[in-house]
Amino acid sequence: MTYKVRCTVTGNVYYMTERRYRRMLSKYGSDENIHKTYISMKGKKIRDGEIEAPSSIKNRIQCTVSGRWCYITNQRTEARIKKFGSWVKACEGYICRPAKRLRKQGTTINEIREMEKNGTLPDN
Repeated sequence: MTYKVRCTVTGNVYYMTERRYRRMLSKYGSDENIHKTYISMKGKKIRDGEIEAPSSIKNRIQCTVSGRWCYITNQRTEARIKKFGSWVKACEGYICRPAKRLRKQGTTINEIREMEKNGTLPDN
């Protein structure tokens, strides 16, 4: 059986064998903790500043409020470029759906960033 886990820093999906997943279970304690806080080796290097975060990633955009990387379709990418004029301008003002919803409810940007750091920011 193969397990799918998303890195909380880079947003990349990693597929693990059952043996690897069991080792992760012993390290993280539960399935829920793995999915909330898993960081890949590349994610650890980005977080620690050893390597730069990728500046342009195809089909991914970073939320300016939470810092979360979100996947978008090619149609959404083209629509954003058409609306804002360039990909850089489109990325500057992007806010993911959960962050936007929380902002409408009155949550501050710092609280949202703290929620993302703790792994309590909702998925959608």
